[in-house]
Amino acid sequence: MSEPAVLDAVAGQPRVRDFFSRALQAGRLGQAYLLVGPAGAGQEEAARAVAQAVVCRHGGCGACDDCRRAADGSHPDVRWDRPGSPAGYLVDQVRDVIAEAPLAPVGGRGKAFVLERADRLGPSAANALLKTLEEPPSHVTFLLTAPSVDAVLPTIASRCQVVPFAPPDRARVLQALMAETGATKGQAAWALAVTEDAASARSFLSEEGAARRAACDAMADALLSLGRASSWEAVQSAQGVASLLAAKETSSRPLPDVGALVDDARVAKKVKPGRASALKRVWANVVEGEPADPASCDELAQMVREAREAGRFSEEDADSALEALASSSRAGAEADYLSAGAAKEREKAATRQQKAQERSSIMEAVACAEALLRDLLALAAGSPGPLVSGDRADALRPVAAQLARSGDAPGALLEALDVCARARAQIRSNVTPRVALEALLLSVKEALWRSSSR
Repeated sequence: MSEPAVLDAVAGQPRVRDFFSRALQAGRLGQAYLLVGPAGAGQEEAARAVAQAVVCRHGGCGACDDCRRAADGSHPDVRWDRPGSPAGYLVDQVRDVIAEAPLAPVGGRGKAFVLERADRLGPSAANALLKTLEEPPSHVTFLLTAPSVDAVLPTIASRCQVVPFAPPDRARVLQALMAETGATKGQAAWALAVTEDAASARSFLSEEGAARRAACDAMADALLSLGRASSWEAVQSAQGVASLLAAKETSSRPLPDVGALVDDARVAKKVKPGRASALKRVWANVVEGEPADPASCDELAQMVREAREAGRFSEEDADSALEALASSSRAGAEADYLSAGAAKEREKAATRQQKAQERSSIMEAVACAEALLRDLLALAAGSPGPLVSGDRADALRPVAAQLARSGDAPGALLEALDVCARARAQIRSNVTPRVALEALLLSVKEALWRSSSR
């Protein structure tokens, strides 16, 4: 068996790549791994690649439907969890994993469970997971990520094979990010500065990250204009940043008219009238983002592929329709295995995850402020090094010069950075993000422009 193609995603970690390649080719993949290393080292990419290999009937070809769905998060046999609250994982999240693990795979060869930031599994959540992690069903592989072994509870770490990741080479990460996203060097450096890792930076630069980028742009504009803004204007700026992140993002590309494909198939007598009506109801559910019957979704997906091959749908329209069908199909497949109570709990878990993602985006706005303040500190100290917010250099220099004229610029900037650290702690402790951002901008204004704050 040749090396799984999906492992190309971890080419920057040759030892990790060789380790998993040998295990997969020999058919001896373990059942629990702890992937440890600094942010951006590639743990998430490795977890995704191994999850693809777990469900792929070809061992990780990277090209089949199982691999594609595992990569885009729509495969029913790949579950990806993140801490459900600022304090860490919720016990209910872990109970969902425990309940789902024994179920047979829906479509793949096996099942993969990815738990990001396992260092945020508290004692209660960890204790709930221990037995399943120690004796997982034979078809299940657990992939946990963390910054270090020491950060994870010993009871969790001892039940996993530890896979260490070398620190990423920033220049290589930057080049890869530019190649993958088409971003400029300045845009890529900025994305890495305000996100936790390369995977988050890619998402930040993608079409789906538009609201996050807009919020960070608004945060940067607000911070750089604090010297001439009133306290009320600073509060309004914070509210604007929070509103950008709280708003639900809508797709910039409307879904194509798949219902018309069903009508054509009925007219051509390829589909019976009753079946056509059923398929159109399924498509209506897909458009609304609701769970749908997997078999019907597959039937509609085949129509979409044929429409693409015939030139009736563009690649972009076909991809958006197929992605929507895959998402609804996955939700429908999961619903088949869940009782009404369990489905309700899953919905609650999804809501918690959405809130956690919103808080993560708010943290990016705080990181944006920190990045700008560090660049201002470098300019005030006369450092010749590159700025992480290079595309904003022209806007930063006059602000740095104004701060230098006003007095102790380094001291004021260090005080402002402490304000950002406090804002992070407040958001983690469940303070309303909007309130935390208001306090941040007001306190940074006070630290940097005391004379104009009074």
